[in-house]
Amino acid sequence: MPMVPFQWFLVIIAQLILLRIVIKRFQQHTISSFDLVILASLDIGFCFFVISPEILERLSHRVGVLSIFLYGGILTLFFLVFKLFAKLEKIREDITKLNRAIVLKEFREQQNKEAR
Repeated sequence: MPMVPFQWFLVIIAQLILLRIVIKRFQQHTISSFDLVILASLDIGFCFFVISPEILERLSHRVGVLSIFLYGGILTLFFLVFKLFAKLEKIREDITKLNRAIVLKEFREQQNKEAR
């Protein structure tokens, strides 16, 4: 069933808003350049398949509908687990830096008390 112009408009506007959010987060250094590329690619790919679903239909007939969802799900889960481990490592580094700063501050305060 072909999309009516209003549906095209809504899809394109929604995708542009999502793309703008991703770019804004990149500019705020919330996400890395790798994340920007991945999320922008997913956004553009999603928009492409929504606007022209016949390409996805042809692909699913060649590969199999279940295979597309299975491989897509596995890739998505792999990406999410990878991102979680990267975020966990960043949190560990932040905790280590904070710990060092606290210990150094306490050490300096103790030395100042002893010097008096």
